[in-house]
Amino acid sequence: MRHPHPNLNFRSLFLIVCLIGIAQSPLRAGVAMRGDFNGDGYADLAIGVPGEDIGLKANAGGVNVIYGSAGGLSSTDAQFWDSMSVVGSAAAGDAFGSALANGDFNNDGYADLAIGVPLRNTSGQANSGAVVVMYGSATGLAAIGYQLISQDSPGIVNAPGADDRFGAALIAGDFNGDTFEDLAVGVPGETVKGQAAAGAVCVILGSGTGLVSTGNKLWSQDSPSIADVAEIGDAFGLVLAAADFDNDTYVDLAIGAPLEDINSASDAGMVHVLYGSASGLTAAASQRFRQNSGGVLGTADKGDNFGAALAAGDFNGDGLAELAIGVPRESFSGKAKAGLIHVIDGTPAGLNPVGSSVWMQNAGFGDGVQANDLFGAALAAGDTNNDGHDDLLIGVPGEGLTNAPKAGAVHCVFGSAGGLTTTNNQFWHAFTFGFAVAQPGSLMGTSLTVGDFDGDSTIDGAFGCPGRIINAKVGAGDVYVMYGSVLGFSSTDIQTWDQDKPNIPDSAETGDQVGASLGR
Repeated sequence: MRHPHPNLNFRSLFLIVCLIGIAQSPLRAGVAMRGDFNGDGYADLAIGVPGEDIGLKANAGGVNVIYGSAGGLSSTDAQFWDSMSVVGSAAAGDAFGSALANGDFNNDGYADLAIGVPLRNTSGQANSGAVVVMYGSATGLAAIGYQLISQDSPGIVNAPGADDRFGAALIAGDFNGDTFEDLAVGVPGETVKGQAAAGAVCVILGSGTGLVSTGNKLWSQDSPSIADVAEIGDAFGLVLAAADFDNDTYVDLAIGAPLEDINSASDAGMVHVLYGSASGLTAAASQRFRQNSGGVLGTADKGDNFGAALAAGDFNGDGLAELAIGVPRESFSGKAKAGLIHVIDGTPAGLNPVGSSVWMQNAGFGDGVQANDLFGAALAAGDTNNDGHDDLLIGVPGEGLTNAPKAGAVHCVFGSAGGLTTTNNQFWHAFTFGFAVAQPGSLMGTSLTVGDFDGDSTIDGAFGCPGRIINAKVGAGDVYVMYGSVLGFSSTDIQTWDQDKPNIPDSAETGDQVGASLGR
């Protein structure tokens, strides 16, 4: 251990997964180290606690921030933020911290943090949602100069509506190549042309003064040149990922619509990709992906939720990012909701689904296909063994262990010159961490993120376990952190973080859901 500091149902789990949309956005030249809020060369970790009670305000939500160091993440200078401490007011049920994204929006060398508050009421509209943005500095994140952005903010396209959930998903990327990272905000409950919860994505541009409303744009399946049409309940924008898929120096945006109906298959799911340019994201060469179409294997079946998780990484080291797409409720081999993953290759012409690969639990993964595993419910990518190829972390929050249903687990699949390979892959869960007994309902792998927390140039990983019982507090939650090495993650170098650890602000309480989301 680097620092020896000292129950959700599946419907709730799916809602959490959809709110998160886990993905890691690759670092662009001129942008601060991903997640380094104080500019000291070590990535820091933001942990969402959307079930946190603030005074008598139940589920108002919060965010813990733990700072990196040469010895890894340290509780020294750890912070806790909530709506009260940042914007001066909090309300029951806001779910502050449901989504998190790191980005250097003002290009000052310090990473900034965008915090989703998707159930905040705005202008009298219940659950219309908002985003709080905190800016980094030499002393870390500070409330000074924060921004509260919603569809009621001056200049932001459209107006707040009930159940829009603005801020349910977040990702940062420099879509127009001006060195200022921009923020994509998922609005999966947005009504489009009378179609309730069809969904949309609002893109807000960065500048020398931070995020600005000038030039912001709202994308939906009703936007010109975007394939398909807006329909009731599609939830376009429920999941987001960003990367340069065509290696043209502009970051591109992948958008999950996991509740999209495909013909008669309800909630089969779809993913759209918009490409960056000097003028920002454009639909001119946009793509859509779904199972059994255009080279993507499989069959679009009812309830698959293709696109419920997304991650981008250069798994074969060719300079072009690939897109990993989670299908956590895919059923096969008689196993309902076992889950699988599609990986689509990047090319100079954009993502090419022809020859795309499919991954599922099998002998090569050190585990077998089981019902309700939800393999692929969360995804993240990073080079954990520093070999020049990104690796893929796969959350399996429904994984059952001996006498412990829904304990959860995480796979690490290594990249290579030939792409992802099961050779030497790692499978992490309570028993491989050395616990004699696994805790049921921990839901390890509900959220995932990566970062270089100790500054050794090898990527480290964090796994959210929002269902964990901490000191008899059911669903208080915690986060596991593993450190990279030439062999990948090391079992001798593990941290666990919860709100009862020394020097971590606040305390573990029932239903906090620490780790339901992680900064990315």
